[in-house]
Amino acid sequence: MLALAFAAGAYCGLDLGPRWCGAGAAALLLAALGLGLRRRGEAPLADEDATPWPALLALAAVSAALGLLRASAAPPPSTDPALEVWLDDAAAARGGREPLLVEATVESSDLGPAGSRLVARLTAREPRPLAPLEAAQGAVRAALAAPPGLHAGDRVRGLVHLHRPEPARNPGQDDQRARLARRGIAYAGTLDAQDLQVLSRGGPLDGALDRLRARFSARCRDLCTTPQRAALVAALGAGDRSGLDPATDESLAASGLVHLLASAGLHLAAAAWLGRALSLWLLQRLRVRRAGAFAALAGLACAGVQAALLGGPWPALRASAAAAIFLCGPLLERRADSLTLLATSAAACALWDPSALHEPALQLSLLGVLGLLVAAPRLRELLPLRGPPDPGTRPRSAASLARLLSEELTRLFFASLAATLCCAPLLAATFHRVSLVAPLANAVALGPGLAALPLASLLVVLDAALPKLTLPLFWVCDGLAGLVLSLSAWFAALPFAVVRPAAPTLLQALLWCLFVLLLCGLPGPLTPRPHPSRPRPRSRVLRAALPALLLLLTLKAQEARAASGGVLRVTFFSVGQGDSALVQFPGGAAVLIDAGGDLRGLPAPLGVGLRDPGARDVLPALAALGVSRLELVVLTHPHPDHAGGLPSVLRALPVGALWMTSEPGPGDIGGKLRGVARERGIPVHEPAPGERFSSGGASLEVLAPDPRWSPERSTNDNSLVLRVDHGAVSLLLAGDAEALAEAALAHGPRRLRAQLLKAGHHGSRTSTTEAFLRAVSPEVVVFSAGLQNPFGFPHPEVVARASAAGARVLTTERSAAQAESDGATLRVWSYASD
Repeated sequence: MLALAFAAGAYCGLDLGPRWCGAGAAALLLAALGLGLRRRGEAPLADEDATPWPALLALAAVSAALGLLRASAAPPPSTDPALEVWLDDAAAARGGREPLLVEATVESSDLGPAGSRLVARLTAREPRPLAPLEAAQGAVRAALAAPPGLHAGDRVRGLVHLHRPEPARNPGQDDQRARLARRGIAYAGTLDAQDLQVLSRGGPLDGALDRLRARFSARCRDLCTTPQRAALVAALGAGDRSGLDPATDESLAASGLVHLLASAGLHLAAAAWLGRALSLWLLQRLRVRRAGAFAALAGLACAGVQAALLGGPWPALRASAAAAIFLCGPLLERRADSLTLLATSAAACALWDPSALHEPALQLSLLGVLGLLVAAPRLRELLPLRGPPDPGTRPRSAASLARLLSEELTRLFFASLAATLCCAPLLAATFHRVSLVAPLANAVALGPGLAALPLASLLVVLDAALPKLTLPLFWVCDGLAGLVLSLSAWFAALPFAVVRPAAPTLLQALLWCLFVLLLCGLPGPLTPRPHPSRPRPRSRVLRAALPALLLLLTLKAQEARAASGGVLRVTFFSVGQGDSALVQFPGGAAVLIDAGGDLRGLPAPLGVGLRDPGARDVLPALAALGVSRLELVVLTHPHPDHAGGLPSVLRALPVGALWMTSEPGPGDIGGKLRGVARERGIPVHEPAPGERFSSGGASLEVLAPDPRWSPERSTNDNSLVLRVDHGAVSLLLAGDAEALAEAALAHGPRRLRAQLLKAGHHGSRTSTTEAFLRAVSPEVVVFSAGLQNPFGFPHPEVVARASAAGARVLTTERSAAQAESDGATLRVWSYASD
C-alpha cells in the first residue's frame, strides 16, 4: 500500500508542477499528522490483530507526499537561447534550414522497429551554420533518431536536424511534446549517419553488450531461413527489434503476441533462475557457507546483465527491481508476496525516474502482470471443467495426459484473457487497438514463443563463446520463430481480429474496471485460492453484466448523439507532405478522401522502409473520431503522397466502396490498390462527373475530371475534384488539380462557389489561380502541406493570392484543420496550435 501511494504521488506530480506538488505534499503531511494524533489519542484496541487503519492511512499519506516531492524534483526541459533563435529562424524560412553541428553525450539508447532512438545531452553546438562551436547553455537534452551502434556514455559529434517536439497534430495522436517534457527533454531531431564522429566511448560493459547484440543479430540474419524469422529471433534473444518490418510488427500486434517482444519479466526470470540454480549447485558442491545467499546474488547479477543486454527498457528495469527484492529477501529473512513485489518495483522505477510511470511500456507491463497475478486465477474459476491430475502424480494414461495438456492450454487462455482485460482501456487510449483474438492466439502460439525465448537468450552468450556448436540451436529457434509467425499471421487475418476503439472516457474506464472486478469475484476477497465468501461463477457473470450493459449504453449514446446532431464535420489531417481528409455526414456515415503517403512510393508490404501515415496518423484519428466503418474511400489520383496510407486503412476497417480513376499512376499504384481492394472484397468504382454520395441530408458530388480520365492531361489535372453540400454550406476539395483543370472548372457549367476551399496541389504556384479563386469565392482556404517540405508548399505567392481574395488561410503543417457545418453556417478551426 505504501509503495502504491508513493508511485501514485510520483505519477501525478509530473503533471501538477513544482508549486502544486509542494502544496499537495504539505496537505498530505498535515493529514498524516492529524491521523497520527487521532490514533495516538484512541484507547488501545481489544483485538491485537485488528488493522490500525488510521496509522496505515497516515503512512500512505506520507508516502504519497514523498512521491509528489520526488516528482517536483525532476528536472524540467532546459532550452538554449541560441538554439531557440535558430529554430525560430528555421520556422520562418520556407523549405527548412541546414543542419547544425553539435557535440553530445548519449544518456540512453533504445533499438526498436524504427531504428535507434537516443536521449543525448548537448554539450556544444553551432550558434549558426559554419560558426565555431560554443558550449551549450544549460543541461539541454534531445531525443534523436540515430544510426545503430551508439550507447550510453558515448560522446559524439555530428550534424543534427533539430526541432521543438510537436504536440498532437491530429485527433488520437501521441502528444510528443508533453511526453518528452516529462522526461526533461526540450528538443527532438535526427542525427545524420554521414560525418558522424565518435569522440569517445562510454563504459566498457555497454560497448561489449552492444557488440554482442550486433553480433547475434548478424548471426541470425546469416543462419535463419527468412529475414522475418531472423528479426524475431534477434528480438527475442537480444531485444533488437530493428529488423522487424512493419507488416510483421502489425501481425504480432493484431494477434496479441507482440508481448513476446517485450517479455522482460520472462527474460529476467529465466536468467535469474538459471544463474541462481547453477551457482547454488556449484557452491553446494564446494561446501561454501551460506551458499543460498551467494547464489541469490549470482542470480541477481545474471538478471542485471540480461536487462542491460535488452537495452534497459523500463519493463526490464521493473522486473530487475522485483528480482532484486525477491532474491535478497531470504538474506534479510523476509519474503514478499507477488503483489508486494509488483508495487515495490513500480515504486522503485518512480524513485529512479518519475517519468517512467508515464511510459506506456511500463504501464502495460504493470497492468499485464497484475492481471496474471489477480485476475487469471479468478477467471479460471468461471469455467467449471475437470482440473488436472493431482500435483506430484505422473500421468499414466493418454486420458490423464490429455487432461494435463487441456488444463495448461486453459490456463494460458485465461492468463491472456486476464492480461487483455486489464490492459484494454490503456491499449484503447494509447494505441486505439485491442486484439480480440489474443486469448486464443496465446493459448495456441505462446508455447513455441516461450520455448524460443529462453533458448534465444541462451544463444546470445553461447554463440559468442562456441559458435561452431550452436548451429542446431539456431535451427530450433528458426523453426519455433517460423511457427510463431505463421500462427500470428493466421490469427491476425481472422475477421474482426482487432477493434480500433476511441480513447475511453473516465466513466467508461471506471465501468470497465468494475466489470473486470465483479467478474473476478468482488465483493469477495481476491485471494490466490478459492474463498468461501467469493460469489459463485454464475453470480459473478450476472453482476458483471450490469456495468457491461452501462458501458455499452454509453458507447451507443455517443454514437446516437453524433448521428442525431444534424452536423457535418470535415477534418483535414496533418499527414506531412501529403493529403487526407475525412467527411463525417449527419447520420454517422463517413467518407475518407486520400490518406497521405511517402513521396517515394507505397509503404510495406507494397514498398520497403517507407513512411505509412495510414497506420501512424489516419487510423488513430479515425478511432478517436469514432469512425469504425467507412462507407466510401476516395483516391483523388494515384500519387504516393495521396495513396500511400490507403493500404493500411483498407486492411484495417470495413469499407463500403473505393472510388478512383482508371489511371495506373507511377509504379502502378492504382493497380496495387485495386489488388488490396480485391483482397478485402471492396468494390472499386470509377465515378463520372455528377455522381453523388448522399447521407443525412448532405451530399458529396464529383465535379471533375470530365471525361473520367484522359491520357492527354497530367495525373494532377486528372484528379477527382469533389464538392460537399450541406444545406447552404458548401466545401470544395480540389485534389491536386492545377491551372488547366481549374480553368476547365471555372468555365464549366457546374457551380463552384463554396465557403471552404481545400486548395489544389498543396498550394503549388501552378494551382489556385486568381480566376479559380474568383469562381469559388471561398471564406477559408486550407492548404495540405508538410512542415518545411522541400517544395516550399504552400507557396507564399499563392498564400498572398488567397489572402488578397479575402479568405482566411489555414495549413496542415502543424495541426489538422477541422470544419463543422449545421447547414446554415460553417465554423473552421485548427485542432492544435504550436
